[in-house]
Amino acid sequence: MGRHPSESAISTAMAARACIQHIQRSGWACEAPLPCLAGLVDQLRKAPSTRDHLWVLDDRADWATPGHGVRIAELARQCLDAPRPWLHLTRGMSRSRLAALAAPSNARGIILNDIARHSDALARHLPAWSSTDLHCTPFDPACGEEAKAILAGALDELYVQGATGVIYMDLQDGPGEGLACDRSDAYRGMYRIYDVIDLPPAVRLLGSGPMLREVRAAADRLLADWGIIAQVWSCPSYTRLARDAAACAASQAPEPCHLHACLGSAAAPVVAVTAYAEYVAAQLKPHLAAPFIALGSDSLGPGQPLNRDWIVVAALQTLVRNGTLYPEVLRQAWSCYQLA
Repeated sequence: MGRHPSESAISTAMAARACIQHIQRSGWACEAPLPCLAGLVDQLRKAPSTRDHLWVLDDRADWATPGHGVRIAELARQCLDAPRPWLHLTRGMSRSRLAALAAPSNARGIILNDIARHSDALARHLPAWSSTDLHCTPFDPACGEEAKAILAGALDELYVQGATGVIYMDLQDGPGEGLACDRSDAYRGMYRIYDVIDLPPAVRLLGSGPMLREVRAAADRLLADWGIIAQVWSCPSYTRLARDAAACAASQAPEPCHLHACLGSAAAPVVAVTAYAEYVAAQLKPHLAAPFIALGSDSLGPGQPLNRDWIVVAALQTLVRNGTLYPEVLRQAWSCYQLA
């Protein structure tokens, strides 16, 4: 992200800090990302310490009405360069609207997209496209605590540090994960999910958004069914990790990128899983030396939903390929889980 030429940097930073402090005081968030941030933004709009410190554009109620897109885009453009943090709660975000908001070189904003009613095709398409737009950084939080951490991180980067760009979050409804979230590393793109086993893993499993639940279940199944220890990482933004890794490589920075700081030079295979198109998770492959498999919504055939069974098989497959397991184990897994 670049720097924003705002003349109101001090007042903008003060407004953002007030919002961040409110978020930090709001406590643990066990619910899903959508209800968590919807409630939190409502608090920010009403609390005496923050209600005059940010713009909130909430178009979820009338997003399908005629002319809605043009009207909202115009309102959003008026907010983008205002000396206050700008949050856009929406339900009908499209590629064209997101491109229009992210395109200006001095644009700053945070887009919170309710995808509870989106079709699978739309949900897969938008984050995959936005990963190629350098003005937009997409996130896919797995729980309310991650969503809060990303919102606080975005407010700090955009409105305290003065970076430019659009932070985009897909907000999903569903069961809360109740994770002990590493708030700073969640915004950097990934953090480790700790469990009772702290031994060198045979395989590393990465998951984002709703697929993190399946990844965690796959790790349990690998241990229970095959005696294999899997390390689990939550990755709210594969795109941020890949961009950071590429930038560090290009600049030959002495400090490792966040991806390398987390996964290091260990040889244990990596399986990265996303609910979006496989490409989103596959962005990490060029930056890792370990054996790597990416799984996404388009990785399997028609009518075959990506779940914990397929993640287990993918993990076993990487271990067979590097000689850790005999091929017979993989054949047993296909039979055990009745996969075709």
